[in-house]
Amino acid sequence: MVLTYRAKILIILLVTLIFRATSNMLQTSIPLYAKYVLHASAFTVSLIAMLVNIAAFFSLLFFGFRSVAIGKAIFLSLIMVCVFPLLYLVTYDEFTFTFISSIVAFWIGSLLPLLLATIAVTSGPQKRERELTIFAATLSLGLVLGPIYQGTLLSMTADNLVYSMLLFVPLVAVAAVFFSLVRLDENLKIAGNFDLGFTKRASYWVGILALESFNMPFIAVVTFGGIFARSNFGASYADIEFLFTGFFLTSFLVRLLLIRLTLSRYAVMMGSFVSTMLGLAIVYGSSTLGEVGLGFLLLGYSHGASYPIATNQIANSAPKEKLVAAFTVSSLIDNIVYSLGTPIVGIIAQYLGLNAVFIWVEMPVAAIAVAYLLLSKYISVKTLARPVNIGKSLR
Repeated sequence: MVLTYRAKILIILLVTLIFRATSNMLQTSIPLYAKYVLHASAFTVSLIAMLVNIAAFFSLLFFGFRSVAIGKAIFLSLIMVCVFPLLYLVTYDEFTFTFISSIVAFWIGSLLPLLLATIAVTSGPQKRERELTIFAATLSLGLVLGPIYQGTLLSMTADNLVYSMLLFVPLVAVAAVFFSLVRLDENLKIAGNFDLGFTKRASYWVGILALESFNMPFIAVVTFGGIFARSNFGASYADIEFLFTGFFLTSFLVRLLLIRLTLSRYAVMMGSFVSTMLGLAIVYGSSTLGEVGLGFLLLGYSHGASYPIATNQIANSAPKEKLVAAFTVSSLIDNIVYSLGTPIVGIIAQYLGLNAVFIWVEMPVAAIAVAYLLLSKYISVKTLARPVNIGKSLR
């Protein structure tokens, strides 16, 4: 079957939607399971999250330096993600749980940059900016639908985390079936000529800074946001999932606006920095679950705004034949920062308290904001101030 351009893009977006819902489920459920089912300490929870992220990092190394066709790598990862979660049924201790979660993370860790590169290469220069922004919006939609789906499952299964995690497997199986219909250029390799010349461009590092601007706050929200809500305000698992829904729904709506409106990239990023700082402060000083929700909504804006701006900046900083390498390197950097940042956040939670997590992570955000402002002086003002021009409708 020969698919049209539109059908191919829609299938890739469907796979992206299911992937993001599933990976987010793991990110939010693993800390809750470790804390409240395995009764791990806050620092141990952060170590488990770190080890899972390290597994994802090695996934990028494994695929990033092997000459493997992107289509085959994505399909294989989807199949493996269908198999390994079944092992959660026999999980009874921290070691087994961490081991199984790390294996799943290894196979799912490379999917985001591979799907991102697939969209960037398939769309071509004229449609790339639109497709990348739609891709970012699809990620946010997955982040919205995932918690709604899991929250509903938790309500139906009396807060059984394992069952709610396992019921994501059929969705991944559907994604694998649909993706098997897509035929990508077999010459599109992950590794090949891995020329890193694009890293010499200041514009590439401006994109990296935009990408990392929300990393530490995201660690705080995903790793300890649910634990914070449950410990301080008695929130149920279902309440926590719906709290995450508000966060990701805001992110999704922001990305929809970026598709429809003509806005200055620079202004969007400045708003993201301010929203992050304010949202973290509100969560830190919250006295009710509603205030936590308000802080999450503000942080949702930052999550929604920073990613599409970053990916567009990175894509515009590398030629087509280097896009896979550009996104792989950005994902490697993202994983390194996440792996180092998670135990730091865990130490803060363990010794200074859960509230302190949300005020201390403001420091790296402020540092990145300053670096973003300084580095932007070395690239064209027109590049930064250029509107997010998405163009015509998808054909």
